[in-house]
Amino acid sequence: RVAYDVIGPHEVAVPTHLFKVVLAEQTGTGERRLAAFLLPNAPVRGHPDIDEFAVPLADVERASGLTLFEELGAARHSATEVRPLCGAGAAARCGRGAMDGRIAGWKLLGHLKLAGDCSALEEAWGAVPPKTEAFGLMRRTYEDRSGTMACPLAEKRRGEGT
Repeated sequence: RVAYDVIGPHEVAVPTHLFKVVLAEQTGTGERRLAAFLLPNAPVRGHPDIDEFAVPLADVERASGLTLFEELGAARHSATEVRPLCGAGAAARCGRGAMDGRIAGWKLLGHLKLAGDCSALEEAWGAVPPKTEAFGLMRRTYEDRSGTMACPLAEKRRGEGT
């Protein structure tokens, strides 16, 4: 039995989870790499690493009822035929510290957007390093959310620039 929320007068189903599957193919060699992630369709508090949501492709297919990359046949479920996107074995990681920092940056932006009050907004803003790649976007988001919630803006921090 599957249970899910519905919204609106037409009772549109709201999924409980979202998935992301990445299949990358190396130009020239044709080597393929794959990563699959299954996340709850809800705010995620803290700073969980994306790797906490990594699952085998078969889990995403089972949960969604879809067959993904059918043209690959059984190879899509074989780590020797289609290697993991972020390496192999227990040490393989895609998340913070393993990629280029963009994932961590977007998580920080999400925390700014999810802040429900001025205190949570200040806490989220305090976690944003001034040298973050998308700092300008985060600063604008912080300022917009501060204005919407009538929060006082924090002073500029050392190294923040303009």
